[in-house]
Amino acid sequence: MNQNLGTFDTISLKYLLSGIKIRLGIRDNTTQDMLIKDLIVEAVKRMRLPNIFVKATAYLPIDNYRAQLPKGWVRFVGENPVVLVDDSGEESLNTFFPVFVNDTFFKNNPSKAVQSTSIVTVNVVDGWLIFSSNCSLSRCEIAYLSADYTCSGDLCIKQDMETPIIAFVMWQYGLMNSDKMPQWVCINWERQYKLNKKAVKGIENIPSSLENALIKYTMNSII
Repeated sequence: MNQNLGTFDTISLKYLLSGIKIRLGIRDNTTQDMLIKDLIVEAVKRMRLPNIFVKATAYLPIDNYRAQLPKGWVRFVGENPVVLVDDSGEESLNTFFPVFVNDTFFKNNPSKAVQSTSIVTVNVVDGWLIFSSNCSLSRCEIAYLSADYTCSGDLCIKQDMETPIIAFVMWQYGLMNSDKMPQWVCINWERQYKLNKKAVKGIENIPSSLENALIKYTMNSII
């Protein structure tokens, strides 16, 4: 039973799997477990809620002018998301911010004193950072938006996503196993998924009291 109602409370993949198997009448561990887990993860991806992502930083080794982006990477955040650092992880006097060739809006920090006269460029290609051949440092620090994972490496699922996830899995399972679920039941699960998905996304987008105060302050300033 899930009695967590807080914004940051989470539920586990095992909890969702058990609840869905009860609804499907599956009592033992079967080959269907992997299918249900895949459908749960697919449902989380379809929700695309802001609270399933977190801001993170990471130190990446640069080998042969390449650095692999970490698991869960979504996109870079901040004005200077990639910083070249020395072996100790600190910015040295010769540290400078690389320029993204494939992002014309990326600019170096004008307040940063640059000792080197060369400019290192970097591109993102298939999950890798590709630096130009004039990059002489062996490490970089990045700031990025990441999918939220638990300590065990499982996808972190917010408690308010439970109802639409269950409805999505039941709907998709019914489509794949029409002999086990009547069509009208499958259609009802589809309707429940779409309604609850809209409800959850609507709740997530309601401004908090702090955001409302900022909006009022901004509007008063304009007036």
